[in-house]
Amino acid sequence: TVTVTGNGGCTASSVRNVTASPNVTITMSGTNSICEGGSTTLTASGADSYTWSTGTVGSSITVSPNVTTTYTVTGVSSVGCSGVGSRVVTVFPNIPAFIDGVNSVCDGKSALYTASNGANYSWNTGATTASITVNQAGNYTVVVTSANGCTSTASKNLSIVTGKQIGRAHV
Repeated sequence: TVTVTGNGGCTASSVRNVTASPNVTITMSGTNSICEGGSTTLTASGADSYTWSTGTVGSSITVSPNVTTTYTVTGVSSVGCSGVGSRVVTVFPNIPAFIDGVNSVCDGKSALYTASNGANYSWNTGATTASITVNQAGNYTVVVTSANGCTSTASKNLSIVTGKQIGRAHV
């Protein structure tokens, strides 16, 4: 508000509303990173309407980038002022799991299966180590979790060769 007084003592006042640009922020579901092939939801706040760098209109978008990407959103207040927010979505590559070991053993023998490329391991046998020793026919599966939290799966099938099968193979 401004009030002006003239030489003759007359006064006049004027009022002007000043609106600041909105402070637009973006929150991300979960952490600031995802694994390759994953998705996350970005939600903008601080304004009344939003337009994303992807062209999407609305307060939230779900994104599935293949590489680390910066997303921006322009927020507009009810009086037409705009503000911009941005958020980096970091994408960690999936590292393929691998199991080293034989596909068959003689009856009564064991096989050593060793998984690689991970920080944590979870086998379908319940084991949580990189290596397991197996002596029964079947499919052995491991979920490998990398240091950045990405998972991949590998499987290996073990066959047990009996004495009868060995004899037939040499005939």
